[in-house]
Amino acid sequence: MIPLNEPSHGAEPEKPPGDLSSAKDSEGNNFSFAAWNPFLVRWLNMIVNDGGLSPGAKDVAVAIARAVRIGRVAITNWQRINASLGRVKMDLAVFETLKELEWAGYISRYVDEQGRGSWGFSLHMMKEEL
Repeated sequence: MIPLNEPSHGAEPEKPPGDLSSAKDSEGNNFSFAAWNPFLVRWLNMIVNDGGLSPGAKDVAVAIARAVRIGRVAITNWQRINASLGRVKMDLAVFETLKELEWAGYISRYVDEQGRGSWGFSLHMMKEEL
């Protein structure tokens, strides 16, 4: 007999809101890909919990996060973001979403140290979140 006060066998504990292990992207995947980068985990958590962002902005943020290799820079461009979201590569609507993330203070264009060009996006958090 199974006691009524214990969870059933195989039941998963409820996750707190904003926990990346329970958050899903538009394809239903979890964000565990970011677990190796603590900054990226916190950045994604902030975006998931930001009620002022559109769902499209959150999807684009996940696409940007998937392009981060080391640190706080995502080497990607708008066409790759569209492709990773299953959109037509030349869909210009992504620019409005990128502006939304930029205005919210989450991203800026990444310019290399020599100032020669933009190669992607720098990711930012509010100072109180660092």
